[in-house]
Amino acid sequence: MKRSNFKSKQAGFMNALIMFGIALIVAMMGAWAVANRSSNTNSSTEQNKMSASVILKEASDFRDGFARALSDGISPSTITFDMTAGTGLLQPSKGYASPQTAPIRAMDAAGTAANFVWNYTKLVKIKDIGADTSNDYMVTLGDLSLEVCQRLNNMLYNTDMATVPVTGVGTLADYTTTPAAVDLTTSVAGRDGKTDLCVKTSDGKYVYYKVMVEN
Repeated sequence: MKRSNFKSKQAGFMNALIMFGIALIVAMMGAWAVANRSSNTNSSTEQNKMSASVILKEASDFRDGFARALSDGISPSTITFDMTAGTGLLQPSKGYASPQTAPIRAMDAAGTAANFVWNYTKLVKIKDIGADTSNDYMVTLGDLSLEVCQRLNNMLYNTDMATVPVTGVGTLADYTTTPAAVDLTTSVAGRDGKTDLCVKTSDGKYVYYKVMVEN
């Protein structure tokens, strides 16, 4: 009888060890999953920061190029966003600015490469930038992901990363492939007086712009 009780106690002890081992494995797997998820999130955040930094640097390079072209006596209204001799911002002989390629990971997953290139428009009016009745000249980059758009605004103005980008006027094409007149002179908090901004277009896309010439 005593031997039977000993075996029973031993079996119970072994079962307890097995249950403890299983619980420990489950806990370790849960911790690994959380750590892996956190790692992926951190990686994505850092990638968005890096992409936004590159975009801001490229836009700044264009702005510096415009300043050099203006100092050479080229009229703002005649500057072209190409390599044309005498007027082109990107003309190799002058070296005002170089063509820039935005980081591909900054593009919206549903975007198209044709929109995700730097463009130039002279058809946008912005409230409190120059005269509201005059068009400002700017470079634009379209089809950005929401996260990169938010990161750009965060880096520019320290806005909360959860802040939804201000809705602009006009479609994605109006800022990119087929520039059209866009009037942003209606007062909107968070948009007025900003020469750099990432906005949401009327068709639900995200565009970053930087003013080159304030008129």
